Amino acid sequence: AEDGIRDVAVTGVQTCALPILWYFPGGTPIISNNLTQTVNYNTPGNYNAILYVIGGGCSQFDSAFVPITINPNPSITINSSSTQLCPGATTTLTATGASTYSWAPPTGLSGTTGSSVVASPANNTQYNVTGIGSNGCSSTAMIQIDVRQPTNAVISNSSLNACQGIPYSFDGSLSTEADAFNWTLNGGSPGTASLPAGTTTFNTPGTYTINLTTSNICEIGRA
Repeated sequence: AEDGIRDVAVTGVQTCALPILWYFPGGTPIISNNLTQTVNYNTPGNYNAILYVIGGGCSQFDSAFVPITINPNPSITINSSSTQLCPGATTTLTATGASTYSWAPPTGLSGTTGSSVVASPANNTQYNVTGIGSNGCSSTAMIQIDVRQPTNAVISNSSLNACQGIPYSFDGSLSTEADAFNWTLNGGSPGTASLPAGTTTFNTPGTYTINLTTSNICEIGRA
């Protein structure tokens, strides 16, 4: 008997009312006294299920072998032209490793079958693909597609006044959807910075302007 999945059901046939014992090398459970037993095999390969008939009123001992072939599940991989999209953009998802493919959820997809589909989700979405190999076994892979929103640069300094020669803190950590920060600290030392927050020192009294530009894959924001 062959089965392309990892759970295999075997049934013994008794010719008289005798105790029976199943032995499943490499399977779980490894032994059973049930007439019908489902066995799980975690590793592909060829196995023998052995049925023993032990003693009883017929005064006999016998055994039988059931050959079982456990086929491997396909190894599915998904490639994407991009896993981060701007609103309205598309990306191509391509699955490999199986013979046929089924995609879910259908939201934002150009189709739900085939090795390649085009995705254009409105929101962050996890797509799953189930692939079936030529041996009938299946497995599933997933990919996360994130939809980035426009960035918004925010300067949230607690004070707009600084003392000469004393480090002054600047803070853009409340900016949203920002992948990169570009500070222009006119009159300060240092005069530029690329971190969400930091300090600069103004050594000459006066009035200065601090500018923050944030960016992501979709656009640039300024404050």
